[in-house]
Amino acid sequence: MNDHENGPSLIRVNGRALAFQIKSGGRPLVMLHGGFGSLEMFGANVDLLAQGHKVIGVDLHSHGRTPAIDEPMRFEVMADDIATPSVSSENAARLS
Repeated sequence: MNDHENGPSLIRVNGRALAFQIKSGGRPLVMLHGGFGSLEMFGANVDLLAQGHKVIGVDLHSHGRTPAIDEPMRFEVMADDIATPSVSSENAARLS
């Protein structure tokens, strides 16, 4: 069992906090919600997908359990924040 399966954790990415949660193991599958959403919007699909994948759910800026930020929300910034944990050795260690 992964230590992030019991609930969301916070990780620092590009100077901002992001809430994430990991379920099960297998090939990674990153789930991103739409506007005004959170990981919870996927409901039972998360558990179904976790039967064969390592589901990584992220709450984007100012959504779900991720704290609000004091800067304009931009798609480019959110995309960079999602891409960063996969290349940052510090964050990759926490996500493994």
